[in-house]
Amino acid sequence: MNKAQATQFMTTFYRDVMSRFALDQLDNYLTVDYTQTTNGHQFNTDQVKQHLANLHANLDRLVFSYFNDVVFDETTQTITVAYQLTATQHNGHQALAEVISIFTFADNKLARCHELIIPLMQDDRSFIDLATRITTK
Repeated sequence: MNKAQATQFMTTFYRDVMSRFALDQLDNYLTVDYTQTTNGHQFNTDQVKQHLANLHANLDRLVFSYFNDVVFDETTQTITVAYQLTATQHNGHQALAEVISIFTFADNKLARCHELIIPLMQDDRSFIDLATRITTK
């Protein structure tokens, strides 16, 4: 995979799965042994699926900016993306965050993610808590 292909893959992944919550599409994007670390919390594939279902249950919308920065290493098949995210909860509360994610590809799918989510609104921890929770409360 080259940088253009990896960037297109990520754009489609974010559109289909993250913005549209098309959880039935996850297997098209993630390897069976996919792992993710978000703000120090580790998830396996099943936990990621639960986590995304939790986001879908608790949010009306997730809006992603275009990737502000994209760095791709062809040798390691690793892409780093930085972007802003606006999450709107069912109660109307909005949270704004900056996200830096490092993804590793294997067999043209995502095998690993390490990400940091930084709240941009003062004293707003609600989305960060939601972003690292697997089950609904």
